[in-house]
Amino acid sequence: MKKALMLVTISLLAGWFSLIRAQGSIGLKVTQMAGYPVLPDTAYEGVSYSVTLKVNNNSNIAINGGVNILLKADSGSVALTSFAGLVLLPGDSTTTLIQTYNFDTQTYKAGNNIVVVWPVVQGAPAFPIDSFYTQVYFVPLASLNAPEVEAIKFAMYPNPATSELKIVASSDEPLEYVRILMPDGRQMTQYLPLGDGIIDIRRLNPGIYFLEASSKNRRGVKRFIKVN
Repeated sequence: MKKALMLVTISLLAGWFSLIRAQGSIGLKVTQMAGYPVLPDTAYEGVSYSVTLKVNNNSNIAINGGVNILLKADSGSVALTSFAGLVLLPGDSTTTLIQTYNFDTQTYKAGNNIVVVWPVVQGAPAFPIDSFYTQVYFVPLASLNAPEVEAIKFAMYPNPATSELKIVASSDEPLEYVRILMPDGRQMTQYLPLGDGIIDIRRLNPGIYFLEASSKNRRGVKRFIKVN
C-alpha cells in the first residue's frame, strides 16, 4: 500500500514538474515601463507622467482574458492598469499607455523606493508570472518648507523647464532682479538686471528650485523643476 501511494505521489510530482517545464521558468512579465522615472532620475509629487507598459508572455500558455498590473512600493500598493480581453500567444508581447500617472505619499516614501510590478491573470491564479523590479527617488513637493509667496505677481514658464525660463511681470511693477535658490535657501545664481526676462538654466542640475523675483518694494517666490 505504501509503495503504491509512493508511486502515485512520484507520478503526480513528475507530472507537476513536466507542467512547470512546459510553462517555462518565467511566465507573464512586465518587461518595460518607459516614461517611469527611475534612479538616477527623480519623481516629483504633483507632476503628471506618461508611462508605457510592455508585457511579455514568456510561457508556453496562451492568455485569453483579463490581466491586472499591480505595483508595490515601500509605502503601499496600487493597481496600475488592466488589460481587458487580452489575447497573448506564447512569445508575444503587448503595450499600453497610462496617459496620466501621479506619484503620491500614500504609495511612495520620501527618498529611494524599491518598486515591484507584477501582472495577475484574471481567473487563472496559477498562471506563472514574474516580477519587474526597479527603483525610484521620490520628492514630495508638498513637504518642502519653502512656501510660494506672491506679494508681487509675475508669470514663469515653462515648468518643468529644460534650458530656459521666461519671466513676465506686470507693466506697472517691473522687476529689478531675479535669483534662483535651492530648497534649503542657498543661492545658485542671480540676474540683475533682468533684461528680456529669459533666464538660462542649462547649467543647473535636474531638481527642484525656487525663483525669487523682486521689484522695488515687494518680492514673490515660485517653485520650478529643472529636467534634462
